[in-house]
Amino acid sequence: MLVNTRKATLLSVTLGLLGVAAAAHATDYTFTPNPANLNNLDHYKFSSWGIDFTLPQTQTITSATLTIHNIYNWIHEDNDHLYITLLNSSQKGFHEFTDDQTPGNAWAGQGMLIKDWHDPQGGAARGFDLVVDLKAAGALDMLNSQARLNKIGLGFDADCHYFNSGAELKFSTSPVPEPATLATLGIGALGLIRRRRNRSK
Repeated sequence: MLVNTRKATLLSVTLGLLGVAAAAHATDYTFTPNPANLNNLDHYKFSSWGIDFTLPQTQTITSATLTIHNIYNWIHEDNDHLYITLLNSSQKGFHEFTDDQTPGNAWAGQGMLIKDWHDPQGGAARGFDLVVDLKAAGALDMLNSQARLNKIGLGFDADCHYFNSGAELKFSTSPVPEPATLATLGIGALGLIRRRRNRSK
């Protein structure tokens, strides 16, 4: 039982040191498109937003959210959707393409659908922010892969006209511990355990 207690203490100390190291080097990023409101997501168009960013191999994205502020459909219709896709690839910057109100997601099969949203009210602005949690959508692994290749891209296809006051993509990164760092932390944790043992004698 004493051995198990020491192992548990060692694990606890090591994880604590890792947590402190990660917190000290965590970085937050915020990106906004141009135009900021994605050209109000016209129902005659579908669009892409490619972000010029390369994630260092020593970093990993731990959380990410896409927020579209004060969004609303110009009118309430039950069959209207806003499809948002994390794309396999896209051009840098904001680009629009014409689909003449063709229903469905024009980006289907070209990435991961992270949100299919329908405005339950429509007709007027009401200060509602659409927040898409990419971690909850299961898209963090893909986002990390795309970010390391400088290929982050989002696709939007509105089946009606979704006015808004601006979009932003935010994510946080933490360092990926290197083997040498892990070894150093492990040695430090062992030193703490030995000190505790000597004091208890």
